[in-house]
Amino acid sequence: MEALWRATRDQVQTGAGARQRAATGRLQQLAITAPQRFFDFRNVSGLSWLRHRRPIVRVGDAVVVSRREDVLGVLDDTTTFAPPYTTGLASGFVLGLTGEDYRRHHRALEGLLRPGDHQHLRQDMANIATAAVASADPNGMAVGRELVRPVLIDLVARYVGIGRTPPDVLLDWSRAIFQDIFLNNANLSQIHRAGDGAAAEVRHVVETALVERRSVPIRDRPDDLLTRIMAVERAPQGPDGLSQAEIVDNIIGLAIGWFWHATKAAMVAIDGLLDRRDALVIATAAARDSDMEQLQRVLWEVLRFRPVQVGLPRTCPDGAILGRGTPYETVVPPHAFVLAGTHSAMWDDSVVPDPARFDVTRSEGQYLVFGSGPHRCMGEALMRGQLPAMLAPLLAVDGLTRAAGRRGRLTWVDASPDELWVQFSR
Repeated sequence: MEALWRATRDQVQTGAGARQRAATGRLQQLAITAPQRFFDFRNVSGLSWLRHRRPIVRVGDAVVVSRREDVLGVLDDTTTFAPPYTTGLASGFVLGLTGEDYRRHHRALEGLLRPGDHQHLRQDMANIATAAVASADPNGMAVGRELVRPVLIDLVARYVGIGRTPPDVLLDWSRAIFQDIFLNNANLSQIHRAGDGAAAEVRHVVETALVERRSVPIRDRPDDLLTRIMAVERAPQGPDGLSQAEIVDNIIGLAIGWFWHATKAAMVAIDGLLDRRDALVIATAAARDSDMEQLQRVLWEVLRFRPVQVGLPRTCPDGAILGRGTPYETVVPPHAFVLAGTHSAMWDDSVVPDPARFDVTRSEGQYLVFGSGPHRCMGEALMRGQLPAMLAPLLAVDGLTRAAGRRGRLTWVDASPDELWVQFSR
């Protein structure tokens, strides 16, 4: 009887522990997703209030910067305000480095993305996207599953060079790793475990790909990012180039960052266009005319209204003073978390004329879709061509509209957009 009681007690305690862990996990996910989802709205009056009344908000050791001048100052000064990403990757990804380590990685990586890549990648994406839209059922197309993710998975598989991974697997990996590296600033345990587990699986894929690639003569290796980055692998004691571990981490960072950002940008852009009939008309005309430059302008303006990221996180190891000499001068304590509000900065009416107006003629300098400063996104040039090429076939169809009911609303998994159903006529 006593043994039965102990077994029952242990079972109850185990069940209670599982429920507690599940509840903790849900709270941690909320802590990650709430800031991203809160700012994914159409009315930015709250951001305007911050810029004019409280341009720098400090709560304990957390600081939010909302004015464009101060945001750019934080992003430009990587010595005072360092990227906090190094804890998410074992040996270091270029976006998480500063000083000589950053310069060494940047020298090694700067030749990876070549100007000649743009045209063939853009054409490849356009071909895959055109085929996806042509084969879709006009009564209901899943933009994420049938268009965006297949195109981007093909890109990661062939151009990055990590091999073809099942779409759902790559999607789960990208969400878990991205949340841990780029959004888990509080180092929440469940988010970190999920990110670590996914990173270990991706690391195995990349390391296996490296072994396979080394077994092939150099002249027979495919011309992708993995082959190119292998050319800068350094000797164990060499001062330049990248170690094998650094190669693996940079390939993971490029693949995951690319897939996650491009997926969210595409999904949010389509959702935003469906909300704005005037913008959709311009985008449709540009897509039908094959005017990718005009379509890119429309998409960038949509993403000014609907952010891919509300801001970029930084840490301040030694403390600093922000807004020096202004009425809102703020002391930033050592080791503080600083959020540089790039979304707010794109609405700063001291620099951006009439920010509430949807205007596809804005100058490039008004956009911070790809960040700013030394850590500005390395894939910006490629995405300028790829995002319009991927979405143009869908935008060119007749009668593009949301699917009826709940399916026609963008759904989310944590901080990542998941699915959006649309309809159109042939």
